[in-house]
Amino acid sequence: MSLVFRSSPRKRGPTAESTEPAALESRLRGKWREVASDLVWPSDTDRRLAAAAFWAPLLLPAVAALASGLEITSLWSMSAWTLLPVLLLSPPQIKLREIDTQRIILFAAVLPLVMLIASPFIAVGVQRNGPPASAQAGALANEVERLWHEATPLPLRFVGGDADLAFGIVTYAVERPRALPDLPPPGASELARAGAVYVCFAEDAGCRDQAAAKSNAARRVETEITRNFFRIAGQPRRYTLFIVSPQ
Repeated sequence: MSLVFRSSPRKRGPTAESTEPAALESRLRGKWREVASDLVWPSDTDRRLAAAAFWAPLLLPAVAALASGLEITSLWSMSAWTLLPVLLLSPPQIKLREIDTQRIILFAAVLPLVMLIASPFIAVGVQRNGPPASAQAGALANEVERLWHEATPLPLRFVGGDADLAFGIVTYAVERPRALPDLPPPGASELARAGAVYVCFAEDAGCRDQAAAKSNAARRVETEITRNFFRIAGQPRRYTLFIVSPQ
C-alpha cells in the first residue's frame, strides 16, 4: 500500500538542490495532514456517509455516557469497527497494490486463528488476576437463592444493593426476581410482604450502609465465591448479603 503524491518538475541548480529536501519534507507533511483529515471527514458525499456511519455509533454513546454519568461496556462500539477498514482505505491518495491486497487477506485470515490459539492462555490469565463480577453472576445467583430459602419457603421476588450485582442475579436466578436499583420501587407494603435480598461487594462500605438502612431487621450473611476454569481456581470474591424475610 502506498500514498501517491504528484509534484510538478522544477529547474535544478545548487540552490534548488540544497532546499529541495526540506521543501519535499514540508510537502509530504502537508500531504499526510491532508490524508489524515480526509480519513476523519472525507470531502465527497459518498465517502462522508461511510464516515458518519462509523463516527456516530462510536462517539454518540460515549458523549451520552459522559453527560449522564452512566458506565457503558465496549460492546456498543462493535458495529462501528466493521467500517474502519472502509474508512482507512477510502482516500483516493491511497493506492493498493496486488501484494497489499494479499497481505490484508492473509492478516484477516490468520488473526482469528492466532487469537483462537491464544484464548485459553488469555482466559487463564484473567482467571488468575480475578475475573469480573459478571463472571460470577450465575454462581452468586445460586448462592443468593440458597440462602433465601434457608430463611423462607416463599419465592425470591426482589433483589437490591449494587446495581451490577442485582441485575446479574436476576438474570440467572431460577425464580426470576425483579431488580430494585435504578428502577421504580415497589410499594412499601408489597416490599414488606415479599421481602428482598440486598447484595453488595464485601469491601463496598457505601453499598453496605445503604442496604443496612433499607433493611433494619435483615439477616446479614458474608459469602465467598470462587470461579473455576478447567480446575484452575480464580481469585475469590467476597459478598455481603442482607436478607429481609417476608412479613
